[in-house]
Amino acid sequence: MKRVWFAAVIATSVAIGTGLTGLKLLPANLTEVASSSFGSGAVGDGAVGDGAFGNTALGHYRGAIGFSDRAIAEDNNAEAAESASVRLAHLKKGQALWRAAVERLGAIPQDSELYERAVNKRLAYRDRLIESDQKLAQADQRLVADIVTEVETTLGRPSSEGASPVHVTLCQIAPEQKLEKEAPEKDVSKKEAPQPKKTELKGRQKLNSTVAVPKQKTAKPKKPREGVESNREPLELTADGQLNPKQCRHFQGDTPMASAASLIKLPIAVALLAKIKRENLDLDDKLYIEPGNFTENSAGASIEIGNEYPLRKVMAQMIQESDNVATNQLIDYLGYDAMNKTMRSLNYPQTRIGHKLIGAEAAPADFGEGINQTTTNDITAMMANIYGLNRPGDEEILTALSNQQDWELGYEGLKEVRLQAKWLGEKTGQNNLVIATTMAMAIGEERYVLTVAIDEDSDIYTLREIVGGVAEHLVTQGALVTP
Repeated sequence: MKRVWFAAVIATSVAIGTGLTGLKLLPANLTEVASSSFGSGAVGDGAVGDGAFGNTALGHYRGAIGFSDRAIAEDNNAEAAESASVRLAHLKKGQALWRAAVERLGAIPQDSELYERAVNKRLAYRDRLIESDQKLAQADQRLVADIVTEVETTLGRPSSEGASPVHVTLCQIAPEQKLEKEAPEKDVSKKEAPQPKKTELKGRQKLNSTVAVPKQKTAKPKKPREGVESNREPLELTADGQLNPKQCRHFQGDTPMASAASLIKLPIAVALLAKIKRENLDLDDKLYIEPGNFTENSAGASIEIGNEYPLRKVMAQMIQESDNVATNQLIDYLGYDAMNKTMRSLNYPQTRIGHKLIGAEAAPADFGEGINQTTTNDITAMMANIYGLNRPGDEEILTALSNQQDWELGYEGLKEVRLQAKWLGEKTGQNNLVIATTMAMAIGEERYVLTVAIDEDSDIYTLREIVGGVAEHLVTQGALVTP
């Protein structure tokens, strides 16, 4: 699929609070371009004399007017644009030009005859710059929504926001976190990257079942390092499930998915580590797998009923092998009330664990009477905090995510667009109500967490296209947050 649209979308470093000093978004040769365009004759209101722009008061004044004329033209072009991509391109250029005009007027000294006029004009231009910043910020917040709409339109899926079954949340991890040192990465841009054996989906699975994926040969998980501490505050949600808009973008990320499917295993792991810390337990403590927790499992799952395993192994297999039996035993070990209390205390307000997981047919004992619910916002916040190493034991989950054996969704989505992108870890989920993935990835020096879910569907291709579209935007347009 051609992604011309993504290359034209605005750079996501724009924020409402853009300052008026510095020309960070101004191309280095913009002054020369303006000079060649407006270097002779009257240009706009108040310009006099001939000659190229210079460092004199008159040169600054004429330069500001030249930039403002061009900015007005870009703003008008943005209003008239028929496509979002063209509109955003004009808005971005207009914002840079308004900032340049403000800077030019600010350079006029107080002893100049033009100073008073420059002050008044600078105030007017500042208002236009603020307006431009706001328009860009609003467009920037629609980043994910526009990518979803583009993918759905291209693939012939519903494009109306109200009707879309898609949920997407994207957050940037603090750049100082060098995650390649914490967990193995897969460079999906290289042809020699390991290729997992693909499994065709055969019909819809029963509620909260797991798609069978042949076991892949993976490296032995690295033992987490001792004493690793985070250097950033945890990424938290507001009471209504919203994320920090500077770090994150979402499309229907605050609306519960049709089902949590196997993504619910991530909050169960978070709740386990909270219990370990709270009760001063040890992850090497043994846990007996009760026969009553049997259900069909992913191919290659290694936790068997009637045996004992360290909590560490049970949790790791739940994540990297998506083991349903391990999940059900941990639910018994933790208890519904305690798990949900932990979710509330960690400010994941829309995540609830209410029942065990069931395979194709066999239902575990004491299945549960509640619902398993979450949002892509909640799951993304959990992942961002795990990869930020914000709480004790996070590295245990990180290691399991990096050894995830299902590479059909997010991993393939990155690989297909042939970017210099690194897959850091992933947890997938699919049943008859949803297909979803939450993943960590590296684009250049930056790290991101992306969660994508499609309700009432098993469309792997659409999910991959959304992953690829988001990644390509980040490559071509830059990070969400810049230093």
